[in-house]
Amino acid sequence: MSRKLSKPDPPSSAPGSLWQVLGKNLSAALLSKLAKHLVVLACLMIVTDTARGSTAGQLNIFLVIALAALLHSIGVTLQRRFTPEIPRPKTGL
Repeated sequence: MSRKLSKPDPPSSAPGSLWQVLGKNLSAALLSKLAKHLVVLACLMIVTDTARGSTAGQLNIFLVIALAALLHSIGVTLQRRFTPEIPRPKTGL
């Protein structure tokens, strides 16, 4: 018995694929926005922690910053992966 290898199907032009791309772009934008809000929260945590002179919140601050960096990198990756490339006009010199 031999198996024939077939070529993969080309990307679908069905409306569902458009909604998938829009949904992934929207989720990428929301992840980036959430990461920015977490950075502001981390800054506020640093200011209040400095005002109190406490060192107990250092781990919490680190975790919030690490989570913000992770969410931002996931958002940027999704945005790069699912944003269609627009051909740029060539400029003649």
